[in-house]
Amino acid sequence: MKRTLIPWILILLAGLLAACAAPAAMRNLESISPQMEELEAVSPGADLSVAGGAPEAQAFIAEERAVGGAQARGIEPLVIRTANLTLVVKDPAEAAAEIGRLAEGMDGFVVFSNVYQTSYNGGTTTQASLNIRVPSERLDEALERIKEMAIEVQRNELRGEDVTQQYVDLQSRLRNLEAAEETLREIMASATRTEDVLQVYRELTQIREQIEMIKGQMQYFEDAARLASIQIELIPDELAQPLQIGGWRPQGTAKEALEALIRTLQLLANVTIWLVIYVLPVLLVIFGPLALIGRAIVRRYRRGKAAGQTREGEAKGKG
Repeated sequence: MKRTLIPWILILLAGLLAACAAPAAMRNLESISPQMEELEAVSPGADLSVAGGAPEAQAFIAEERAVGGAQARGIEPLVIRTANLTLVVKDPAEAAAEIGRLAEGMDGFVVFSNVYQTSYNGGTTTQASLNIRVPSERLDEALERIKEMAIEVQRNELRGEDVTQQYVDLQSRLRNLEAAEETLREIMASATRTEDVLQVYRELTQIREQIEMIKGQMQYFEDAARLASIQIELIPDELAQPLQIGGWRPQGTAKEALEALIRTLQLLANVTIWLVIYVLPVLLVIFGPLALIGRAIVRRYRRGKAAGQTREGEAKGKG
């Protein structure tokens, strides 16, 4: 009979414990509900069952949702493409003008163009450098058409920088800041004291400044990825060819003569430094005292000789 009552007694005790724990659980739920409501106001749609609405959890959840949502939407990669060309052409000035027209015809533009004169072989020659922007999807086409103008391609460099992750991070930060801005505006609208309004206004100004900076960075990434950059150096054909007469290369002889001159000047400079810093001090230490002693001996000899001549003169006078 006692064994039959034991299971019923255990069930009754479990029920009493559950009944006592229910009010405590309700009190805990009521204590965190304001934080949950605050988090829901700042980050609508956030998972409020995590971290009880702590500020650190709020920022983490909002960022994770923003990044995850962006990745789920399949954002196209943002790649900043740049190219560098060094071309040998017949006429750099004409080639620069033609490249500028090419960029405009591709819905791009010329960032800068510089045609200048440089000294060469006793005279002057024309060179040019320019930077153009063309739609990124037409970069390969633009490069091929530019290289068709060249006699020789001395440099052909193409680079790409993937900024997709930086762009997604900026999107996440922008969403969080805009949510915080909206919350601050609501707080300002309900504030009654002047000091509260001023404090909220200062916070709102800082957040608005951060929002504008992030938007500017995002715009830069978008423009840089949309328009590829091409840096071009144009040199004339005669400047690219080495000067050679019957197998003789005067530039090689000039180089050797210049190197010999530099070595000679270096030797003279080294000798001068040794003389000033080492030889002269050593000579002064060694011969300085000897010179003083010799000078003293000479003076003493001259004084003795003068005294002898005086005594000799006196003796002659008495005789």
